[in-house]
Amino acid sequence: MLQNIYFKESEFANLEFCGRNELEDLVEGNRQNRKTTHNCYKLMGTKHVGGLNVHIPSGVLVQPFETKTPVKLVNPVVQGIATRSQNGSIINWIVVADNIVPA
Repeated sequence: MLQNIYFKESEFANLEFCGRNELEDLVEGNRQNRKTTHNCYKLMGTKHVGGLNVHIPSGVLVQPFETKTPVKLVNPVVQGIATRSQNGSIINWIVVADNIVPA
């Protein structure tokens, strides 16, 4: 059973807003029933050199930020998402938060 992983607050400190990353949105269903469950935003930080994709529930209105605006995450957790493959399954780890707010 997959469980959420909680990091120290310092792991998500000093983040800057980069923009919306629509290609990484989380969706459920297929073709006609396809629904976006979480919107993805790209953040940069000193501990996340390649950037950090953060998923926010689609019903939450995230304030529009300028690029490089310092932000912080509200209740961030790392979740595992299992995907079936030919030889078993693959686990992808994603960051999910309740919201992104100014730092």
